[in-house]
Amino acid sequence: MIRPLLIAALLGLIGGSAAAGPLTVEGTLGWEFRIYPGDAPGRSAESTLGGEVTLRGRQGPFRWQVAPRLWVDPADADRFRWMPREAWAETRLGSFRFRAGRDVLTWGSGDARKPTDILGAADPGWDFLEPQKRGEWMASVTASTERAGLEVVLLPVLDGITFPGPRSAWSLQAAARRVGASGDQVRLLEDRLTPGNMSEASVGARLRWSVATTDMHLVGLYGLDRTPVLWPDTDCPDLAGCLPTRADVSDLYPPLRLGGVEIQAAPAGFVFRVEAAYRDQHTTDSTFAARTEGLADISRQLVIGTERVWSGFLGPGDLRAGVELLLDDASAASSNIFVFRPFQRDLAVSLAWSLNDFSGTRIEAGWIQDLERPEGVATFRVHRRLTPKLVVAAGADVLYGPTPRSLPELANPFYLFSANDRAILELRYGF
Repeated sequence: MIRPLLIAALLGLIGGSAAAGPLTVEGTLGWEFRIYPGDAPGRSAESTLGGEVTLRGRQGPFRWQVAPRLWVDPADADRFRWMPREAWAETRLGSFRFRAGRDVLTWGSGDARKPTDILGAADPGWDFLEPQKRGEWMASVTASTERAGLEVVLLPVLDGITFPGPRSAWSLQAAARRVGASGDQVRLLEDRLTPGNMSEASVGARLRWSVATTDMHLVGLYGLDRTPVLWPDTDCPDLAGCLPTRADVSDLYPPLRLGGVEIQAAPAGFVFRVEAAYRDQHTTDSTFAARTEGLADISRQLVIGTERVWSGFLGPGDLRAGVELLLDDASAASSNIFVFRPFQRDLAVSLAWSLNDFSGTRIEAGWIQDLERPEGVATFRVHRRLTPKLVVAAGADVLYGPTPRSLPELANPFYLFSANDRAILELRYGF
């Protein structure tokens, strides 16, 4: 019921704003091509066409923003996207701001990983390696001054996430074929299972305190984890002792009671970040708990990092270098692939060189290395402006994982998808 009411209210504001005042319109049209030159068990290429338009306006005391979009992969209907990432209206009363609709909020101070960024899920079905947040229906109240601030957010419904479709190189079907099972016997049901004694609603709060060059946030959430785990209805639930002959896989959204802290300081040209989260995910729903076996009821996540920018690097350019240590004990002791979380004890390194030339050339490189196992991900991108409104980006992503020595090691995602090295070409036209 909440979705049609919000959409109707936003349409009313748009119509009134168009008649009463100026309407701001901007957007992007794009084409993206990805090729998988290795022996990936899914599609060897992906091609995407589409665009997104952002409309902004005012109607009396209200300000609104809507970002309709349409992205199409002609060869894969599961990568069709039309739901806007943003469609909200807001108003202010003194130092308070009230906003409702579909929105994208990002919490956290980390770069490669943000343990306290728990308000919205990414979209792995669109891009598994670099998923973009797809937006959530929410209502928020914000009060802010220079020294302090508080943001309270209600997420009344759970949309869930969209997983890679059967044709994708990142799908469960492709993973099954990688280990010699039949991908045709794997079905992803996407039925968004939640604990039977909990509603879909979640509420979160973020308190800010700032002094000099240091910002500190305290974060809390009560509700559901927007990042699901998977549960297979199969004769071999975790690949620990056999290869499944069939699997009907459902996505489960565990409960989440989270307390976290974010600290970011910028002394003497450096930026230091610390972000930690304590996660309580136990449930009294015994059926749900059995389906998430292997996921720790209590877990902790920690990110410690630093960043430095050198101006005038090789001329007028700027070089940014960063390093982060990523820790997560949620699934460290589990062999169950379906509750796997990739960052358990990892090191992330990033470099970005902006040449500050007329073409806006920017070169980026990143690397995440597991400190316990021989697995990781490396990325490289070059961005360049061809015309004032046309930007091209090209690069590559490389995955590497361990060589399996036994059947359980086949279930490592860094083996299942290590054949998915890819080259990427993007064109973006802004207006």
